[in-house]
Amino acid sequence: GTYLLTSLNTGNTLARGIRDGNYDMNFSVEDVVYGQDVIINVTLPNNANGYVTLLINDSYITKTVKEGKVSFNLTELNAGNYDFSLNYDGDDVYASMVVYGSFNVKKYPSQLDVYVADVPYLSDVEVLVTLDALNPSGNVTYYLNGKKYIGEHKSEIFDEGRI
Repeated sequence: GTYLLTSLNTGNTLARGIRDGNYDMNFSVEDVVYGQDVIINVTLPNNANGYVTLLINDSYITKTVKEGKVSFNLTELNAGNYDFSLNYDGDDVYASMVVYGSFNVKKYPSQLDVYVADVPYLSDVEVLVTLDALNPSGNVTYYLNGKKYIGEHKSEIFDEGRI
């Protein structure tokens, strides 16, 4: 609002705008699965101008407020919990404000398929192991008759010989 202030040294009356701190800065964000983008939508009063800065993982991303709205699109995040802050710098009408939030990037669900064909007695056996996952890494380990076998990544064929 606008208030009348009196200068202490001259007695003149001045009109000066006082920034409003009585408003809401809302945001929405949802948990996602690894590989999906995280979108943080911020809503301020429709006539708000200026900038909102997102602080996440010691990184700052600043975007311009348009018609009271701004969105942040975060890509390629690892699985885990994330805390963040949103800092609105304020403008001629609205005072600065900071809000805090969090979201979770869940691990991609995986499925391990094992295929072993029927074979005659004393024949060679192949075991096909397939990991259905987004960007799989690491090893597939299994045990057969007490022996440990390790394969890497998405698909591996193990030649067990005769059993």
